[in-house]
Amino acid sequence: MFERHKSYKRTYISEQLGGGLQDYLPHVDGRVTYGAFSLDHNPQAPLIVLPGLGPEIERWTRVLAEQPEAIPVFVKKRSNEWVYMGVYRCTELSEDEAIIRPHAEKTGRTDISMVLTLARVS
Repeated sequence: MFERHKSYKRTYISEQLGGGLQDYLPHVDGRVTYGAFSLDHNPQAPLIVLPGLGPEIERWTRVLAEQPEAIPVFVKKRSNEWVYMGVYRCTELSEDEAIIRPHAEKTGRTDISMVLTLARVS
């Protein structure tokens, strides 16, 4: 369906996989369908993702951490251009301030709620 390192428009991705166009973890029927990460907020994406604050952001991050299925991951190249990176699975989710702090310092972000670690499976 998607070719690794090829760019796609977000509307096409959502048509194929479902989920909202604005979510960083679009979801359907209680499952995360794919990840869409901006390097501005997640400079180490797709391996390290830094979710922000808010109940929905935190909820869907936890859902991904617990779901056994791996998801397709896309990284934003520029406006409405998303590069397919492959299929990834969550290997770790940390809410430990000692883990979050270095990422916050490195990115200058003050809104990081947790650190999500992903590994490519295909």
